[in-house]
Amino acid sequence: MDILELNNFVEGTWHNGRPKEKVLVDHFAIDYDKIRTDKKTLFFAMDKETWLRGTKNTGVYAKW
Repeated sequence: MDILELNNFVEGTWHNGRPKEKVLVDHFAIDYDKIRTDKKTLFFAMDKETWLRGTKNTGVYAKW
C-alpha cells in the first residue's frame, strides 16, 4: 500500500519529514490498529527496510 492509498484509510494531516510548525500529540502508533480517534495520534508509516535500518532490530525483533 502506498501513501496515497493509506490516506484513504486514515484521516488527518500527513507530514513527510519534520512539520514546519510545532505539532503536539497525545498518542503515537506504528500499527493501524493502535490509532486512537479520541486523541491526537501521530501515526508512523514507513516501509520494512526503513524500520529495520532505523531500529537496528534483528532476530525475533525484526519481524514485520
